[in-house]
Amino acid sequence: MYIIIMDKSSHKTPGTDFTIQMSISRISAFIGGGLLMGIAKTSGYSGAMTPLIIICFLSAVIICFNDGLEKNDPL
Repeated sequence: MYIIIMDKSSHKTPGTDFTIQMSISRISAFIGGGLLMGIAKTSGYSGAMTPLIIICFLSAVIICFNDGLEKNDPL
């Protein structure tokens, strides 16, 4: 993930870009973890893990079908 974030950072301000992207990543992880704990409390572990498995599967499908979209990147 760090390599991808550095690759997507601009050449003028890579430190700032990296920090902003990592901050967004970490904040969303904390919020998602809190929401997941709330779901697990009300519907159990399987109720919390099922949406995550579906999201991971859909993400993998989207990545597989969108492979190569950035090959025309002007960098």
